[in-house]
Amino acid sequence: MLKKAVKIIERGGVVIYPTETFYAMGCAIRSESAVERVAQFKNRDETKPFPVIIGSREQLSQVAAVEEGEAIRLMEVFWPGPLSIIVPAQKDLSSRLTDSEGLISLRWTPHPDAQVLCRMSGTPLLATSANTSGRPAASCSESLEQELTRQADWVLRRPCSDQFRLPSTVVRPLDRNRVLMVREGAIPADRLREAGIEVELDTIRN
Repeated sequence: MLKKAVKIIERGGVVIYPTETFYAMGCAIRSESAVERVAQFKNRDETKPFPVIIGSREQLSQVAAVEEGEAIRLMEVFWPGPLSIIVPAQKDLSSRLTDSEGLISLRWTPHPDAQVLCRMSGTPLLATSANTSGRPAASCSESLEQELTRQADWVLRRPCSDQFRLPSTVVRPLDRNRVLMVREGAIPADRLREAGIEVELDTIRN
């Protein structure tokens, strides 16, 4: 099943796959047609960029233009893991993946299947939750919306876990030892503080 999903990604297709948070819908980040298909399936607002996952540290440079600073420290402490870090993106990525400042939400997934998909296909993956906008995210394949599964080219189903899942935590590095928490999720603010990081809450979004 993994090999089938990899072939579809390589051909510019759209897959639904499990991650350490929820099931994701995604594709190769440089397949413009596939990225646009996901946006249409999700009924996604154009002003809301898609998050991206990588399967290894080596894939970081395919997505992000970051070499030093607080973002790298966060990666060293919390990756692979459910911490999405907002960093400067490579210039040639789809506008569907970046915000008006040229920033992208990125994480190194610890999920074994998601990691393999990235590594075997040779590309970071778009990783938006597999649900239409406004509907609940699915932590179990049985909860996936049938309409979305019909639209995707492949669904990588895995046995349902009893573990309660939370979305990834999203942070934006501000300066040394200080981040803006855009969304608190699987990694609570206290864990960041325990690592010596000052956390400011995004009062607009939270």
